[in-house]
Amino acid sequence: MGGDAGRGRRHGCASRGLPWLLIGVLLLTAGRARASAEEPPLLVHRLANGLRVVIKDVPGTGLVAAALLVGAAPRYEDDDHAGASVLVREVALQGTATRTAGEIADVLDGVGGSLRTGTSVDYTQWGTFTRPQHVDAALDLIADLVTNAAFDPRAVEAQRRLSLSRLRQQQDAPQSRAIDRALAGLYPLHPYGRPILGTADALTRLTREQLMAYYRTYYTAPNMVLAIAGDLRGSVALAKAARAFAGLRDAPLPRRARLLRTVEPALTPRPAAPAELREPRQTAAAWIAVTYLGVRAGHRDWAALQVLNAVLGGGSSSRLFMEIRERQGLVYSIGSGFSTRAAAAPLLLSAGTDPRDAPRVIQGMLDEVARLQTTPVPPEDLARGRNRVIGLLTIDQEDLRQQAFYAAWFELLGLGAGFTRRLAGEIGRVGADDVQRVARLYLGAATIAVVLPPDR
Repeated sequence: MGGDAGRGRRHGCASRGLPWLLIGVLLLTAGRARASAEEPPLLVHRLANGLRVVIKDVPGTGLVAAALLVGAAPRYEDDDHAGASVLVREVALQGTATRTAGEIADVLDGVGGSLRTGTSVDYTQWGTFTRPQHVDAALDLIADLVTNAAFDPRAVEAQRRLSLSRLRQQQDAPQSRAIDRALAGLYPLHPYGRPILGTADALTRLTREQLMAYYRTYYTAPNMVLAIAGDLRGSVALAKAARAFAGLRDAPLPRRARLLRTVEPALTPRPAAPAELREPRQTAAAWIAVTYLGVRAGHRDWAALQVLNAVLGGGSSSRLFMEIRERQGLVYSIGSGFSTRAAAAPLLLSAGTDPRDAPRVIQGMLDEVARLQTTPVPPEDLARGRNRVIGLLTIDQEDLRQQAFYAAWFELLGLGAGFTRRLAGEIGRVGADDVQRVARLYLGAATIAVVLPPDR
């Protein structure tokens, strides 16, 4: 639900559930309601330079998580800058005006803390996790990385080579390739149709000066949200944030970022007709991706699509899994996903199968979509879908790092830092008629990509 950070990076450590019974729905929803009443308040402040600071005081944890989210991501990149967001992040980690790469790593490693970074289609994250006595060092480190990156020419070239290598590896992976091809077909005009890593042409041509200009343009206080969650009083946390980030550039939001929401509907037209793309590759299996254009986070149909996705392909009791894998035995893996994005997000169905079974699998996936459109979801399926969405988010929120992340992410989206507290209610209100309605409205023309062995 938290976007598409799965292809990001955790700096200093390795780096996108079980079904619940009906009684679990009642227990978990009730538990969530009690927890919401007991949760500490979220305080949102805007500093003089425009940085929004969200604070959640969680006493007794002995830990503090900080997450700085920047509106610098593929969504904002034009064709000439495709891949700049990831490249800028990686180059910044190689050194600032005051720290070498080794010194950056040692700031928190030396006190048992961690630095986590990543780039999704909508944001770049800089996060830390440490004990309260080391929060100043953690915030100073993030501030240094987002204001003083050195862009050493050797670091730029080294990270360019790494980005190109990672892009080639991703394109050589049949499953990833099928998904990339399907998204490219679904988003012919929008940056969501490109890999997060960018394109080989753009990565090859990007200059150090272009990367520095991108950094200066997008790494500004009004284009950032900082969230701090943990064992730190709100007034203390705010004072520390104000001191650490006093040096942020206060330039207004970039023009491209200001205009994007207005023009995005024209850049994300709903497909008028089905399309199927096939790409032969040296692979033993056939990898299938079926995509539909959904809605952005905060849209009135977003919650219903989340529940639809859980019913259709979420987990081992979903319809895709039970029918095509368990009953028919046609696939190695199968599922679906509907991510949380700033613009219209894709509903993505994916499967791996024997090439001879690919036509049957595709038809089976389309049949399950059609069943959602023609037949109301039974109460037990609806309950399982709603409970899965609420349950996974609730479990995710047990982690302070995720509490900070979600607060910053939803604030950056414009939904408010406390959006997670409203989610259980929104999901709980989704009915069978809502699921059927959004299935008919959004799951029309499918864009399908299949990567499979060449014909013999």
